[in-house]
Amino acid sequence: MSNIITALIVSSVYITIFIVSEIIHRKTKIPTEWTRKSVHFLSAVIAIFFPLIFRYTLTLFILALSFIGILILGERKRMLDSIGGVDRETRG
Repeated sequence: MSNIITALIVSSVYITIFIVSEIIHRKTKIPTEWTRKSVHFLSAVIAIFFPLIFRYTLTLFILALSFIGILILGERKRMLDSIGGVDRETRG
């Protein structure tokens, strides 16, 4: 499988995690700390497999840059309260 297809699949999984986390947070009013930790945990589980599924570090670099953009945009537009709606200052 090409790196581009793999990156698209991984991106889709991450975006799904963000969306499901946001839906759960809004519907159930679960504390942001819980949804944030869940997203971090699930993201780490996926990242463990990066050396096995990606051949080139450039792909990971591009993937990381795109998600930095998504996270910054989501925080500024208040679209990702399930991970960014904590009372303290965060950087990651």
